[in-house]
Amino acid sequence: MASSISYHCHGLTDRGLQRELNEDAFHISSDLGLFIVCDGLGGHSCGEVASKLASESAAQFVQSRVDSLNKTSEFCDLVKDAVQSACKEVYERATIDSVASGMATTLTLALFAGTKLVVAHVGDCRLYLHRNGRTSLLTKDHTMAQELVNAGTIKKENLHTSRYSHVLTRCVGRDEFVEPDVLVTDVLPGDQYVLCSDGLIRHLSDSEIGEQVEGDTVESSSSALVNLANSRGGQDNITVIVLSVESVNEDDYDPEERRDVVEVLKTVAAFRDFSLRRRLFLLRVIRRVRLAAGEDLLPPGGTLPGMYVVRKGELSLQQPQAERTLKRGDSFGELALTRKRPSTFPVVAATDCELLLVERSPFLALTRRKPRLGFAVLRNLLEFMVK
Repeated sequence: MASSISYHCHGLTDRGLQRELNEDAFHISSDLGLFIVCDGLGGHSCGEVASKLASESAAQFVQSRVDSLNKTSEFCDLVKDAVQSACKEVYERATIDSVASGMATTLTLALFAGTKLVVAHVGDCRLYLHRNGRTSLLTKDHTMAQELVNAGTIKKENLHTSRYSHVLTRCVGRDEFVEPDVLVTDVLPGDQYVLCSDGLIRHLSDSEIGEQVEGDTVESSSSALVNLANSRGGQDNITVIVLSVESVNEDDYDPEERRDVVEVLKTVAAFRDFSLRRRLFLLRVIRRVRLAAGEDLLPPGGTLPGMYVVRKGELSLQQPQAERTLKRGDSFGELALTRKRPSTFPVVAATDCELLLVERSPFLALTRRKPRLGFAVLRNLLEFMVK
């Protein structure tokens, strides 16, 4: 599951021109690659409470469990359970609070998982993919109008003008349980995704949504979408999240090697108590270094490019006070993870060996995107230095 998806994202919500309240809500967790859009049921009590509660509940559910996952199927179960958790929380709040009785919301959630995007969907918010100049709708509306289209009773082009287009067949919180649609799509460089509430699609066609994100920044695209919807009447609240994928890079380990590498990382002091997911993240900033017996790794006075971990064989640190032999799971150069440090003694392969180099620059870039991971490494390094 280790991969590196580099992307930009921006979210924006607007009351529109004809509603007194904004009953939409959205959530972005950039460090997890998690995105949620909710639309509280208009005309119902506390729609804005339902959407906010559902988005926060689903986000917290994912955040508390995602680090332990690896398989795509596990991510599918996670997003499904997150929606169900949100549904139960909204339903229970409506049950005990008479003011909130009957509140409910739609919810669309997207989560990056390796090189895939995993989606859970209930209601009529939407997720679009714009790829190679073509815009595709990935979700299906849970509305009576969509059911009539499926049955062949009305034509697809009449979906938005049907009087049943806003009659929901599924939503979050109306009942204690709900069954979300779950889908998985491959992520490719250049992909652009738009999550939006139905306030946007009342005024823009699928192709127009694609035109607004084509070749523009995520900030400009999200503003353009909202402004265009308002210029055409702004009949409802409008919420959009725009994602633009720059690159997708998989690691070059086969499954057996990957399992072995993450097992070795478990023994490294800097990564003590790291979950499997966190160790998999580290594969993005690790490259392998192979040495033959007797070969020098670094000459004295050279700059350490990061921290080295022995995966196979033995490595000799020829320190002035005493020679030290490193074996599988041993590491050196920990402080070079955070700043440039010189190599002050010869480092030679005692046998044929393979090292894992955690490179400083990519590692620091990763910690800027995932500050909690960086904090955990710094904490472990401080404890290592004290000992």
